[in-house]
Amino acid sequence: RGRLALLAGGFIGRFGYGLSARPVLLGGNLLDLSLDGSGYGWRAGIGYEIPDIAFRAQLLYRSGVGHDVSGSAVGPWGVLPATASGELPQSLEMKLQSGIAPGWLAFGSVKWTDWSVNERFIVDVSGLLTAENQYLWRDSWTVTAGIGHVFTPGISGAVSLQWDRGVSTGYDFRTEKWLLAGGVSLADSHGGELRLGGGVSYLTSAEIDRPDAANFGAAVDAGWAGVVTASYSVRW
Repeated sequence: RGRLALLAGGFIGRFGYGLSARPVLLGGNLLDLSLDGSGYGWRAGIGYEIPDIAFRAQLLYRSGVGHDVSGSAVGPWGVLPATASGELPQSLEMKLQSGIAPGWLAFGSVKWTDWSVNERFIVDVSGLLTAENQYLWRDSWTVTAGIGHVFTPGISGAVSLQWDRGVSTGYDFRTEKWLLAGGVSLADSHGGELRLGGGVSYLTSAEIDRPDAANFGAAVDAGWAGVVTASYSVRW
């Protein structure tokens, strides 16, 4: 009744790192680090769909990527070469959608990302100085649910709610957040489509409460952020 698909591919990821600080070890003198590099990974997945009822299920995997980066360190000694190694996480995502009534569609996804591999990022400056950033993140979970509706043959819209539990374990401010988003698509008689969208995000309060963290005791209040998008495309 449906169609089964196997998905596969590769990608190149860019990795950039910058730091401007005044370490105690350098007597409060300015240290500027600038590093970059690239890494290679792969993606694979499986999908199944039943077009008659707008049903689609996908399971998608994205590999982790190791990065060996290089650049320069500017300090009281002048300019010296610097190197570092970093790890970006693997992820696994399940996406589902299905028609639930004439003109109505429900959709959702659950995504796991292996951010716990990112514990520390250590930079070596020509064997003379080591700079370390602590992250010690936990794995992230992102859950999205939404509903879409076709109002007329040329007008459709959707609204969704997303929750991300955050990755912080007390070393930074990357904690829980919520995102409410909506959009509308307007098709015209010339083969064009206008898409309008917007979203509002709520970021929860956070505190750096690990005594061994660099900024122990620092805190931020909860806050809001918003975004608006618009695009127009023509197909022929």
